[in-house]
Amino acid sequence: MSIIDEFGFLPVKLKFDSADYVIYPVDNFDELEKDIKKYVNLDGFIYPPQIYSAELDPVTFQKISRIPNSERPAHLYRMPASHNIESKQDDDKNKEDVRSTFFSFIMHMLGYIYGTRLQFHDWWFDGRIAFEGQHNITISEENLKKFIEYSLNTFKPWQDNDQKFFINILYMHNRSPSYEWDWERFTIEYMVFDACWKFSKLTRVPHTERIKRICEEYGLYYNQDAVDRIVRLRNDLFHEALWSRNQPGTAAEAQDFMASYNLRRLNHRVIPSLLGYTSSYIKSNWTDIGCYDFD
Repeated sequence: MSIIDEFGFLPVKLKFDSADYVIYPVDNFDELEKDIKKYVNLDGFIYPPQIYSAELDPVTFQKISRIPNSERPAHLYRMPASHNIESKQDDDKNKEDVRSTFFSFIMHMLGYIYGTRLQFHDWWFDGRIAFEGQHNITISEENLKKFIEYSLNTFKPWQDNDQKFFINILYMHNRSPSYEWDWERFTIEYMVFDACWKFSKLTRVPHTERIKRICEEYGLYYNQDAVDRIVRLRNDLFHEALWSRNQPGTAAEAQDFMASYNLRRLNHRVIPSLLGYTSSYIKSNWTDIGCYDFD
């Protein structure tokens, strides 16, 4: 029996069919997208709603009064589902099993492509969510389907631990833009890169050599100056709690500020490389802020 689930919110009216699954928008997609756009900040992010505490009647659970000084941004909140995903496979797995592997991989891979965070309809978000994509690419429907199908076929034979490992890489990478400080985004993206390094199972080398080794292994663009800056920022931040030779939260040098974005763009290219996927985009200049076609 096939399993159907919902996830969101992906502001792309995506629909395609494959041998293993089908993805299609929810019936009220247009209405939901229109409503959600009302809450998108000028910076392209959706922020947590304001909440407050209230005194409730212990019998009826009706609100008696609002508790003063309790208003704050919600720590956790939900987003409506934008898409359905349906498995075509008939097996003995339950919905939670499929969520933790097959569905989760596809959902977070779509989040990677479109530069946003996605979650199952009854799970929770924390922090801000990018409504405007944080991945500077364009992708055709044909290339999207090719990439997802290739990635899924690579993913399926992996052991459970490797599947979970890779899903967590995608989750943390997609989450990175939710952090507002440059040093926070850098920390998360270096965490992602370090996880990618371990997943690659390459010969152990010091942190100073890992980006170079990854780029050599997968034929990625390499920039010694940009890498030296990333390594220096990483060492200062992780070992001395310094950011741009100063206290985190203070103004950074322009090139140091850009380092978190360079590292993110590098991770954009490392992630598909770990799957064995090759393209001109993956080999492109990750220090370039321009938009590339994902082929």
